Amino acid sequence: MDFKATNSQNTEKKGFLLKLIEKALKSWIRLKCDSASYINLELYGSNLQLLKGLIKEIHLKASDVVFNDLSFQMVRINTGLIKFKIDPVIKSLKIKENFKIEGEVHLPSKQLESSLKKPQWEHLGNWLSLNLLNMERLKTFEIKNEKIKLEGFNQITKELRSEFFSIRSYNGKIILYNIEKNINITLPMDDQIEIKKIKITKQNIIINGISIVNFA
Repeated sequence: MDFKATNSQNTEKKGFLLKLIEKALKSWIRLKCDSASYINLELYGSNLQLLKGLIKEIHLKASDVVFNDLSFQMVRINTGLIKFKIDPVIKSLKIKENFKIEGEVHLPSKQLESSLKKPQWEHLGNWLSLNLLNMERLKTFEIKNEKIKLEGFNQITKELRSEFFSIRSYNGKIILYNIEKNINITLPMDDQIEIKKIKITKQNIIINGISIVNFA
């Protein structure tokens, strides 16, 4: 998608209410992130649709984002139709129904290794080490030759062990596997998220997926 062209065309057609909601939503997203160097947010819809409580779609693009101690080099999210209502008493916008999002994220391996050693994600790093290497702690996570290299260690014996793993999506999940060692494991993840595509390029893991945002 050409965001520059889209932004220019959209800005000319925006009404005051759409701009106001867009500004408030952008501020809310920044507050939810630990940090973000760049956020571009575009809301689409007419004033009549807004008065009916409808936002046609939202496009979000952000870079160098940290959310819940997880670093993303790039995030791109598009939504479908969103139904909402405005509460005049507390002056807030409330989503009326669940809606679908499609997204792409780029996870840099160096920052991902750092995240997997932080309290928020340490359990996942150690889970990978235990289930893939039979080592209780994850030492390193890196990308080499378009594969993931994991190194784990045993705190008592100080033994180190490392293996290379390929990655793919299957039935909406993320699979790590090593054909030579006959190792195949599915990463634990939210059932609301469906992975459509995953690949490794240079030092990034790129994930495309869809999800339902649940407001029930």
